[in-house]
Parts: sequence; C-alpha cells; structure tokens
Amino acid sequence: MEENYPKKIRKMILVRVFLLPLIFLILLCGTLVYYFTYSASAQVEKHLSRIAMDHRKLIDCFLSEKTSALKFIVSTNSYDTMSKHSFLNNIFTKLQVESKACVDLGKEYLMSMGGTLPMQAHMTWQGKNTTQQNGLKL
Repeated sequence: MEENYPKKIRKMILVRVFLLPLIFLILLCGTLVYYFTYSASAQVEKHLSRIAMDHRKLIDCFLSEKTSALKFIVSTNSYDTMSKHSFLNNIFTKLQVESKACVDLGKEYLMSMGGTLPMQAHMTWQGKNTTQQNGLKL
C-alpha cells in the first residue's frame, strides 16, 4: 500500500496544481477571445455603416446638384434650342468643367456598340437622313 501512496500524491499534485488551473485558464482565455471578437466586429460594423452613410450623403448631394443644374437648363431653354446638337455639346462641355461625371450617355452607348445605331423609321439626325434599317455612323 505504501508503494502506491507516492503515485497517488504525485497524481493529486498534478491534478490540483497543473490541470485544474489550466482548465480555468483555457476557459478564461476562451471567454476573453469571444468578447474581444464580438466587440471588434461590432466596432467594425459601426465604422463601416458610418462610412456608408457618409458616402450616401455625398452621392445624394452630388445627384441633387446635377438634377438642379439640369432642371435649370430645361426651364430656361426651349425645346427647339435644346434639340440643337451644338447647344447640347456646349451644355455638356460646361457641365464637365464642373465635374467629369456628366457624360452624354446616349453617345457613350453608341460608341460602346461600335458607333452605329440601327434605325427603325425615317428620321433626321444631325442633318443626315436615315431610312429604315440603316445604321447611323458617328
């Protein structure tokens, strides 16, 4: 019986001195890591939502400025004046001085499609007569 006694004491010391504190230390570290990741993800989410809201405000402000400029142009000019190609080029040039974001989307679309626009009916565009199913070259 006395031969097993030192083994029991060694085992008891090992469990009480090393294993129990190690288990508590692992639980403590796990809890700290969980709270740290939760807190960090909440801060990142809050920061990203603030950035997104700021960008949304900037975009809304930009679009309202462009809308106001276009409304002003429409209200101060007649349809016949705005139908002239030189007038539209002049307006787009003036708008692009302020910001490069103003682009003639119709022209950009035509250029992306190879510079042609299939016509379905007889119409005049830039002084050129087009007939059915002809392509308009830019």
